[in-house]
Amino acid sequence: QNPMFRFAIRSGATASQRDMIFRWTTTGSLVPMLLSLTNDPTVLVQPQGLSFLSPTGELAVTDGQLNGLIFVNLFSAQLSRTFF
Repeated sequence: QNPMFRFAIRSGATASQRDMIFRWTTTGSLVPMLLSLTNDPTVLVQPQGLSFLSPTGELAVTDGQLNGLIFVNLFSAQLSRTFF
């Protein structure tokens, strides 16, 4: 159970049929976070993997172009550290 969503299946007005579908739609609840993974707009970055680091609250991004590691602070939505 999620505190934001609750889902229950109850008997409806008509009987269930094979291949019936259920659609879940949200409106305005999810907002994408957009940020640049580099401070230099001429540098190309090719993200290869993402991992959330719960002790620091950062997102670790492995880069295939520069063979480095980029840390993104999710609280400020800015780069916190880079290793190349």
